Amino acid sequence: VAQNNTIINTGYAGIRFFGDSNLIKNNLIDTFCTILDDGAGIYTWTGGNNTLFFKRSIIGNIVLNGLAAPEGTNEPSYLPAEGIYLDDNSTNVEVFDNTVANCKSNGIFIHNSRSLQIQNNLLFNNGIQLMTVHDQLAGPVLDLTVTDNQFFSKKPEQVNAYYKSLANDFTNLGNFSGNYYARPFDDDLTIISDYDDN
Repeated sequence: VAQNNTIINTGYAGIRFFGDSNLIKNNLIDTFCTILDDGAGIYTWTGGNNTLFFKRSIIGNIVLNGLAAPEGTNEPSYLPAEGIYLDDNSTNVEVFDNTVANCKSNGIFIHNSRSLQIQNNLLFNNGIQLMTVHDQLAGPVLDLTVTDNQFFSKKPEQVNAYYKSLANDFTNLGNFSGNYYARPFDDDLTIISDYDDN
């Protein structure tokens, strides 16, 4: 259990959890990935062993200001600082009632993970509010339940939702219903699906 913590100005991830029976609840995580990026305010990963885990909850957290750390890299425009990051082969995580704002990359990033419940979250002013990626590093994204969330893009270059896959398997993503998508300054590319088999 990680509950009722205030975590401010961390060099990398605010909270990382692994295995079964995790509760990440009512934490404030503000300003993270200031020294090392490809991290998140809240992060989990399973990896190549592809173990099936259960009873994992991220509930009622406030995650703000994922800054990224481009200094000293050869690609300063790459800013991988995610709000909530469910990485390779993560399973059975419920993400309920969280607020995620001002992250350079994604508000919620689902990378090669499955059997997730994403419900009643508020995502605001992130590079992309919700992103799913299936690439060659692990299994496909599938069996998602994404309901009653608010995806609000403050800037015209921000996208509400981006679904990317190398297998053209978007029909297996899961159930999406009752979500609110707002992109007031440019409503042309609210949701993107991207099939790339390279």
